[in-house]
Amino acid sequence: MNIQMLIPEFKTIPYEEIKFGNDFPITVFDDLVIDFLAELGRNILKDRDINRFPAAAALAHWLRKVNIKQIKEENECIFNYKNISINPSGIVFHVCPSNVDTMFIYSLAISLLAGNKNILRVSKKMDSFLMNRLFSIFNEIIKLEKYSLLRNYITVVQYGYEEEINSYFSLQADARIIWGGDKTINALKNIPSKPRVRDFYFSDRVSFAIFNLNEFFKNDLSERNILIRKFYNDTYTFDQKGCSSPQRIFFFGETNQIQQFYEELSSYVETNYETDITSISSLKLNNQIQDSLNFQIDSVFNKNNYLTLIESDHFNIETCGAGYFYFKRINKIDEIIDFIDKKVQTITHYGLSHEQIKNLQQKTYGKGIDRIVEVGNALDFNYIWDGYNLFSELVQKQYIK
Repeated sequence: MNIQMLIPEFKTIPYEEIKFGNDFPITVFDDLVIDFLAELGRNILKDRDINRFPAAAALAHWLRKVNIKQIKEENECIFNYKNISINPSGIVFHVCPSNVDTMFIYSLAISLLAGNKNILRVSKKMDSFLMNRLFSIFNEIIKLEKYSLLRNYITVVQYGYEEEINSYFSLQADARIIWGGDKTINALKNIPSKPRVRDFYFSDRVSFAIFNLNEFFKNDLSERNILIRKFYNDTYTFDQKGCSSPQRIFFFGETNQIQQFYEELSSYVETNYETDITSISSLKLNNQIQDSLNFQIDSVFNKNNYLTLIESDHFNIETCGAGYFYFKRINKIDEIIDFIDKKVQTITHYGLSHEQIKNLQQKTYGKGIDRIVEVGNALDFNYIWDGYNLFSELVQKQYIK
């Protein structure tokens, strides 16, 4: 059975031909890996075809040497354990998400920094201009002689849902990172794997935003436009389908302030959102009708097809996307607590006091929320994700005495 190899070169091959060998010459935080990632980031940033994409710019920023150095410093403690040697774990099988173009590189980078060999499956749905350009840039760099050693550490392939292929890669893997959501996780759990394989599951999640509009409207129009742009990048970059992209908004403020917020965000979206708006207008209308049949809707802001705000205590993740948000007015931070469960990943916020954030954090202990970040940082990847310290999890801690 053939599969499509995308990296380190573009070709169709039988999946059984992909071998990794038993040698692991690259060490944890190897200079070769750091140099490679930094060069990849620079080339992404120089590419005028994709550096205008917020996701590509964020990725390039993350790949800088200064950021990798910070990751190393933040994990310095694990290198200081008495009688413990930090080594590569082995081979890592990554099942990458179909809704976030750049996630495969983040996942790969952390594992490479841990010194591991990697096989990454990307979905056939991932056929965007950005993805294809990233593959090309990647291959242009990895073919350089100075990075020849990495060609046996990085294999990116594309295939369907064939259990036979998943089983082949799973049986080679010492760790599996499953980004594909609940359905993919359940399918992979039943695939044969090594008895001591370490699995890291990233299930379907939801995320919220909190805006204190009283603070928001203290800014002049130019300052508000900056905040609007940041929120737009948080949400529209992946059409709200990224696990950390807000689907529900909680507003401190009055109805007229929400209306003004709608007008300013809608205006920005209309100018910057590159999509076939006619194709999603009927979908949004159908979603709104379906929601009105399923639960109570208190009000709707939908002046145009670029942005819809549905005021309701209820929430349907399936209808979110392309600017279809649920919202609720609140007077105190405690009103959010009942909406928090284990599926809530990220809270983005603007205009909250330190005390309000601390209160939210403390009152959701054991309930949910893995990230609380300022507006504009929803999509910023961190090696600590969904509660996992991925770097620490992907190294072997060898006891020696």
